[in-house]
Amino acid sequence: MRRMIAVLVLLLSFVSLTQLGVAGEAAAAADTVALTIQEPELGNAKADGGLLIRELARQALLIAAREELGLSTRDAALREPMDGKDGKQPALALKSEFVGGEIWALTVSRTGSGEKLWTKNIALSPGQEPNYLDLEATAAELSRKDFPAMLKAAGYAAVAAAPAAGGAAGMLAPEIETSIGKMSCFAQFTALRLLHEQLRKKGASPDALLGLVRGYANLGRLSVDQWTSADMAYRARSLIYAERLVASNPDVAAAFWARAYARALAGYHGAALKDIDAAQKLDEKSGPAVAVPAQAPGPAPAPVTGPGKGAAAIGAAASEGQRAASGPETPVLAGAGWKSAL
Repeated sequence: MRRMIAVLVLLLSFVSLTQLGVAGEAAAAADTVALTIQEPELGNAKADGGLLIRELARQALLIAAREELGLSTRDAALREPMDGKDGKQPALALKSEFVGGEIWALTVSRTGSGEKLWTKNIALSPGQEPNYLDLEATAAELSRKDFPAMLKAAGYAAVAAAPAAGGAAGMLAPEIETSIGKMSCFAQFTALRLLHEQLRKKGASPDALLGLVRGYANLGRLSVDQWTSADMAYRARSLIYAERLVASNPDVAAAFWARAYARALAGYHGAALKDIDAAQKLDEKSGPAVAVPAQAPGPAPAPVTGPGKGAAAIGAAASEGQRAASGPETPVLAGAGWKSAL
């Protein structure tokens, strides 16, 4: 109990990732996208109020703001401030109504005035139970297309992206690799802050994006026992970043290794095993250059080449990550393993 309370206090008091990792001089002078929490709609008898469904939509919007428009963000699910002092526009609210086998209705509006900015009804595949694999793909698509267009139409101005970074895929800075290999909240926050700062200053790169997948997946496991929805926010971020990588790199093994890790730690073991199979088949070939999603409005990131061999132990590493989530400072996924994998 004392350990759980200590971790909860840590997350409540820790300086937000976006404040230190995303917001820079350019972003500080631009709009900040703040997103409040709104409980899922449950008026329909078939409605599903699962928080991961809501968070997939919410985090897709915030990722669109950060990665597509270069803006800083504030997330009420992570207890970040919503007082409006950091931005020129009022906070946004996203309403999610998921009716199994029928429709996923999403609406974005401004707080205060209630002005509706965007709405979309997404048809669902038959069956009452949500297909989370389809939902994560849908959320990634929203983060690339619908939400950036909505934010621009709502008056949010994009910040020019930094030039794309080059380098070998999977090569994180030593201090980031050391932190991300420790299953503790302090270490993961440190790694993610540094990764967001790297993206802001040096532009998109495979190593940074793969690091985000790992870090947010780890935080999702570490915070699962807390009395907040933060774990669902972290899981959703990891799944969406991984899906974006696979969508833009369908022939690159590294993207599938990353998505396998995200899915394994989120509990989708069958899907993770399929991604491992796909990655191993791609590893048998000499994979193409790794390309990462373009950051509008800046130039598209440069392709990055790197070996595609190895990493057969990633499934075991993911299992070790889940086991280590309940232990203090347990080193998992050491740099050598991921560097050989990616």
